[in-house]
Amino acid sequence: MSYRLRPEERTGAGLRRIAREQGANAVARFDDPENPFPDQVHALRTTCKKMRAMLQLVGTAGGDAEQHFRDAARSVSAIRDQHVQADWLGDDGEKPVPINERDRLAVQQAIAQIQAGLAAMSLPPPDTQGLACLQGGFRATLSRCQEALRRAEERPVDHRYHRLRKWTKYHWYQLRLLRSLRPELENRLSAMKDISEDLGLAQDYAVLEAQMSEREDSDPVALVELHKRKKKLQKRSRKACDHWFEKPVSLGAGTPDNSDTGQ
Repeated sequence: MSYRLRPEERTGAGLRRIAREQGANAVARFDDPENPFPDQVHALRTTCKKMRAMLQLVGTAGGDAEQHFRDAARSVSAIRDQHVQADWLGDDGEKPVPINERDRLAVQQAIAQIQAGLAAMSLPPPDTQGLACLQGGFRATLSRCQEALRRAEERPVDHRYHRLRKWTKYHWYQLRLLRSLRPELENRLSAMKDISEDLGLAQDYAVLEAQMSEREDSDPVALVELHKRKKKLQKRSRKACDHWFEKPVSLGAGTPDNSDTGQ
């Protein structure tokens, strides 16, 4: 609920509130002993993506703030991949990956980068009202989604689907920010969530496929099945993107998505 603008608040003030809350929540999770370490890392990486989506929306991406969030996510990316591999290749999750000092140091570095990114964010003034200040960034993100889709269609390889997932996810997060102000975009938001999850799982499969291919004891049948699952998700996501990214959409009221029920 914290990652959305509220109808009763000014746009600039709302964006600042969201940034503060997201940063605080990501850090606080590491103080909760009931929260599993993989979930803590996942929340931290999600915060970085949300903040980058916000910077894209307000048109101030590409500066120091985004670099800090990018570096924070990269600091713990190896931890995330390690736990994904353990879930799929381990003993049914009965033996959790131990947390070592290197992991703890990586988390500390990531938290420091998030805090630096929050301090460096350039957002509209607190008294900014309305969505006009976000229209340009919203359109630019959608344009990057369309470009990523074209590239995936031209050459359907894993790294191009990974890029498609990144921009689709930015679009989804931006829709989440706006959902209370533009409820007519709810169907689009739901579709972006499904696409992002499918492409995220496909990316996990791609990582596991690469790791399994390097193992001498890999099961070739399991490897083929993993590849099939990945390609199925990629194909389904591309079809959904074809449907949604060709549809005109803006931050004005009464968009065509208002009555659309999906594919």
